[in-house]
Amino acid sequence: MIYMSVNQNCFFELSCQFAARCSHTSTSHNEAAHTRLRKVIRNHVAWIKELEAKFATDDLFEVVTSNPLALFTFRLAPPSRDANELTKELLEQINDDGRIYLTQTVIDGTHAIRVCTGTVSTTREDVLFRPCDSKGNRPEATLIWNAL
Repeated sequence: MIYMSVNQNCFFELSCQFAARCSHTSTSHNEAAHTRLRKVIRNHVAWIKELEAKFATDDLFEVVTSNPLALFTFRLAPPSRDANELTKELLEQINDDGRIYLTQTVIDGTHAIRVCTGTVSTTREDVLFRPCDSKGNRPEATLIWNAL
């Protein structure tokens, strides 16, 4: 590869020329792909905001952090029990269920569960699903957030 031995900007110049030729033939394909990707990102942000609003209006939960993108954190916040322990138990129940996988974080000593979207195949139903057992029941003991 002679690009870098000629001069340090040569590789960049050749890359730009190559990209210009390639983009001339595939501009419409790139525009369509960018349009689809923008739609996916907008949908993910909207769905997470919708889910966050459900958590924010439920007295059982506390939204710990909010984000302008497709991410927020929450915890269980019942007045009578240790919220950190309950949040850890809830996270374990959610992950043991196997339909989704969430991670935890600690913010100023507060245990919280992260909720985010990231794959292009994620649907609104994936984000806003209501957990149930194999018979279609939504038992309180299986996952606590089914009250949403």
